[in-house]
Amino acid sequence: MHLYFNRRAAADYAIKWAKRYNPGWPSYAAKDCPNCGGDCTNFVSQALYAGGWPMEDWSPGNPGWYTYEESSGLLHGTTSPSWAGAEPFGAYLQSSHRGHKCKRRELDLGDVVQSISPRGHTVHTVIITKVEWTDYVSVPAEFEQAAGRTLDPVPTTKILYISSHTTDRLDFPLTDWEAAITKVDAAPVYWGLADLIPSMPRAAWRSQLVRGWP
Repeated sequence: MHLYFNRRAAADYAIKWAKRYNPGWPSYAAKDCPNCGGDCTNFVSQALYAGGWPMEDWSPGNPGWYTYEESSGLLHGTTSPSWAGAEPFGAYLQSSHRGHKCKRRELDLGDVVQSISPRGHTVHTVIITKVEWTDYVSVPAEFEQAAGRTLDPVPTTKILYISSHTTDRLDFPLTDWEAAITKVDAAPVYWGLADLIPSMPRAAWRSQLVRGWP
């Protein structure tokens, strides 16, 4: 059976919980300080699960991607590093083939962006929750006169918005987020997610024990 990534469902979940925390799931935000750090990748993982990503169990050589109730008895912990950690999550995207690095212009609803610190560490994860297009823009008459001919309208431009935890943001312009991380010498990495979710050798048989949903 083929599983498809529901981009709209992933974005809708992120929009719903961007400014608050789903009590049915674990939170990695610092106590009494929701914007102090730690919950960004956990939040994105929840959204991708809402979009149809099945959890994947741990196995030798692969950390999987999951979070379970304490009562599940999972040998290697109740939450995988790839579920809640920015760097392990990026590594999982590649190893699982659920995502691939892409160009900014290729990003779409539900895709993921991460930031890389000057030392090369992945430190933050956000999700695309809104995509808008500008209308064609007419070329000013003085430009046409200078060119000596009629110029075609400027093509439409894709405008992207992200939502995140740590800091909690809802439909925040990606350009503004990029400008903010550039100020601290970080760099963005763009991930295009697969529409057809690759088959898994370690499907999460404990999925009925996951934390509260939706």
